[in-house]
Amino acid sequence: MRSCQAHNFTGTVRIGIQIFIDIFGAQRIAALTADREFIGKAWIDYLIHNNIPFFIRIKENRLVEWGEEMRHIAVFFQCLNIGQKSHIQFNLYGHSMFIAGTRSKKGELVIVMSNQDVGLKILEIYKKRWTIELLFANCKKNGFNLEDTHMVELERIEKLFAVVCSALLLCYMVGSGEEKKSPTPFKKTVKTPAFSTFRRGFDCLRKLLIQTRDLALKLILSLLDPPRKIRGSEIRCFENFNVNENHCYKIYYY
Repeated sequence: MRSCQAHNFTGTVRIGIQIFIDIFGAQRIAALTADREFIGKAWIDYLIHNNIPFFIRIKENRLVEWGEEMRHIAVFFQCLNIGQKSHIQFNLYGHSMFIAGTRSKKGELVIVMSNQDVGLKILEIYKKRWTIELLFANCKKNGFNLEDTHMVELERIEKLFAVVCSALLLCYMVGSGEEKKSPTPFKKTVKTPAFSTFRRGFDCLRKLLIQTRDLALKLILSLLDPPRKIRGSEIRCFENFNVNENHCYKIYYY
């Protein structure tokens, strides 16, 4: 049952990636990082066929060929102490894979496979996956409380999630601008920023929206890229769209 669920999940993700590729092109994907649930030959074949660099964590009990025997991948990294790293090359899912491993501070083995021959840098790139966990936290309890919605219709949930993701991006952009104006202070006990980039942007936009919606809207519009053509579609424009009596803007749509 669990294997079937994982297969269906990777199939859904594959559809999402294909939509992205159709719009922006595979060359826009610098790297794909994923946890241990994203497994399977069809999934790996798809990524390699589309020339997508990937860095995917694999389970310690993953079997690999070693001569005439099959051994758990963890065997080749079990001698590592905390903080130590190593890398090796194996054939997995019918492809040559580059595999790097380390032992975390908790003593847990972290083993990552990739189709890129970059040595121990595989682990550095995989660590960037943590940003998606931060995104989920900002979507939910740390920001927009997305989990509080009572929507059940998929289409409405998709639209809501698109709006939330757009708001997340705007918060990050505003936060980056605020950090350029004045660096975020560090906590006294540990050498980490007291506020994240997202939180600074979130608080700034919320304050502006409470005080004056016009200033917030002007700031948001100043951050947006100029309109571009997508797939040769014509860009149409409503000029003099009145937000209120005092301000006019151009609203572009495709």
